[in-house]
Amino acid sequence: MSLTYEIRNDKGNTIACVTGYEGSIKNLTIPEYTVNEESEIPVTEIDNRAFASRNDIEAVTLTDKIRKIRPYAFHSCHHLHYLSLTDSVVDYYDGALRQCQELQEVEISFSKKDSFRLLKELIGDGDAMIPVLIHFPVDEEIITAALTFPSYADNYEEDTFSRAFHEHIEGSGYVTRQLVTRTDIDFTGYDRLFPRFTYDEPASAVNAAFGRLMYPYRLGEEFRKQYEDYLREKSPEILPKLIEGYNAPRFGREGELIWIPQDRTRTEERIRFMVEQELISEEALAPALETAAKEGMVTTSALLMDYQNRHFRNADSGNVSFGPELFEL
Repeated sequence: MSLTYEIRNDKGNTIACVTGYEGSIKNLTIPEYTVNEESEIPVTEIDNRAFASRNDIEAVTLTDKIRKIRPYAFHSCHHLHYLSLTDSVVDYYDGALRQCQELQEVEISFSKKDSFRLLKELIGDGDAMIPVLIHFPVDEEIITAALTFPSYADNYEEDTFSRAFHEHIEGSGYVTRQLVTRTDIDFTGYDRLFPRFTYDEPASAVNAAFGRLMYPYRLGEEFRKQYEDYLREKSPEILPKLIEGYNAPRFGREGELIWIPQDRTRTEERIRFMVEQELISEEALAPALETAAKEGMVTTSALLMDYQNRHFRNADSGNVSFGPELFEL
């Protein structure tokens, strides 16, 4: 089984457009070239609905040869967790990622300085929550930042007296998207909006807090503290869900987003981050240890027990600092 292509002429150049995949695949990587009649042809496009409504695809990697992602290319890929692409994409069409309800991360690598056009187009394509990890050049180095754009609802209210409809946008997702322009990202404005995340969509707030703390580009001390305080306060809810990984429910009874499940690698990374930065409250440890035992996560259990011993053992007697215990596993 393999990718299918259509050979096309693009402004005098012969290119290959991906039209789909025959068979089942979990991790899809689009190659830079395909061979046609013993000649290499660059793969530069993803066709209309090429992978739409596929439930087998979980991860997609696009090379820097891809220049066009046509309409609804990955529409309704309900189990798509991860997409990687670069700013070589100059034509991103509407609907390419709509209804991809399980997105965990969209990773974009930028090569041009002060150019975020692709990011603006991608986050502006829909009203659903979208988490992004971006790499971009600043001076002589490559900076990484992680931002989560919450969902929003664009509603209309009828004013029968004036015979008019008034637009009403609910949720912080719309205004957050306006912080990204074609040439810049207002990180400070993003950090100022965080309290609205916590009210509008707590699942996005958790993801945003991890992202800003783990990749703290242009993060002031005041805003750093707000993220730390939030994770520490919510740690009794956060830790068990992190430990559950993909088993943690994503949507509530009415279809609202209540959590953004992470794969095992990112789960362990975030738990270790909370331990290292001391972002776990005493109340969080019992439910977390219970969940770790249920999920069979022995290493995580040992890590949390060590944290408990160092920070909270015999706290009432004033002795709160203990060296780590040794476990025979």
